[in-house]
Amino acid sequence: MEYRYRKLSTVVRLLDGTTAFINRGDTLPDDIDPANLEHLLELGSLDVIGEGSPPPPPPADPADPPAVGFDARGKDADELADWLRSEQPTVDEVVAAAQGDPVAAAALLNAERTITEGEPRKGVVKGLDEVVEAS
Repeated sequence: MEYRYRKLSTVVRLLDGTTAFINRGDTLPDDIDPANLEHLLELGSLDVIGEGSPPPPPPADPADPPAVGFDARGKDADELADWLRSEQPTVDEVVAAAQGDPVAAAALLNAERTITEGEPRKGVVKGLDEVVEAS
């Protein structure tokens, strides 16, 4: 069975222990770790691809970031670290919180590195780096 990712972006574990970055509308790799697939299904993050399935949503436009519950722009390092610790946002939520602002993206990345003791989530690094590079 094939699945299409319906949220902004995420990182999935593969059977060989590596990871893959997927975006909204991407088809999941065939070699996704079964536990990771089950988790994504439980979260409602996937559409089943098959007869009668809806078309993929349009890709997110980095120049027009989605509205989020948290706006990282103008927040200091302590506020960002507190938000990351208390809310434990997903990769998508952290990237979206930058609101397309490269300064906010850099600050979020620093906060992520701080709270993870120098081991930031790969999806957060990739997503926030894309925000910074897009400017």
